[in-house]
Amino acid sequence: MIPAFLSLSAVIPSSAAAAATGTVIRVIDGDSLLVREGGEEVNVRLIGIDAPEAEDNPKAEADASNQHETLATVIKNGKEAAQYLKRLLHPGVTVTLVTDVQSKDIYGRLLAYVYLPDGKLLNEAIVRAGYAVPLVIEPDTRFRKKFQSAYESALKAKRGLWAKPIPGGLTAVKRRSSKGRYYYRRRVRATPVPGPQTDVTDQKDVSDQKEVSGKPGRFK
Repeated sequence: MIPAFLSLSAVIPSSAAAAATGTVIRVIDGDSLLVREGGEEVNVRLIGIDAPEAEDNPKAEADASNQHETLATVIKNGKEAAQYLKRLLHPGVTVTLVTDVQSKDIYGRLLAYVYLPDGKLLNEAIVRAGYAVPLVIEPDTRFRKKFQSAYESALKAKRGLWAKPIPGGLTAVKRRSSKGRYYYRRRVRATPVPGPQTDVTDQKDVSDQKEVSGKPGRFK
C-alpha cells in the first residue's frame, strides 16, 4: 500500500488526461488485462510497452518467422510474461487507470498507464523485469524515457526474457517511421560460421509491434 504520508495523487502526474479506479478481474496476457470499472468490464491495453504473444495468432506466427524462432518459443515467452503480470495482479486488486492523449485503440480497448496499490507504475515494472519492450506510438509518449531506461536496465542485468540465450544474438533497436512515430524492433544477427569472417550487413530487423495502417493507437 502507499505510505500514509504519500497519496496516489502525489505519484500520478498532474498532467494526466483522465484517471479512474478499477478492480482486476483477470490478466489477459503480458500487456493487457480485464478490469471492472464503473460497473462495466473493461479490456485494458497497457500504454508504451509490448510483450510477446501468449497464444497462436497471426502476429505470433509472423514474429516466429521473422525472429527465426519456433512458434512454440514465442508463445512460451508470451506465457511467461503473462505469468509475471499475474504475480503482480491478483483478481480483486484495485488499480488506478490513467489515460494519455488517446483513450482507446481501434479494438475498443482502454489505453492506460496502470498504477498498483503501492503507487508502482505497472507498465514500467513489466519492462524493468524483462518481460516486455518499450513501444512508442505518438501521441501517447508521456513515459517514453522512463520505459527506455527500464528496458536498458533489464537488458544490462539480463532479467526476465533477456536472460535467455538467443541463437544468432538479439538486440533491440529503436526506429522512427516515415510518419514520425517511434517504435521498437528486434534485430536478429546472422550466426557466425567457421571460415573467413565477413561483415554482416544484411541484418534483418523484426518489429515486436505490428503496425496496423498509419494511424495512432492501432496495435496489439
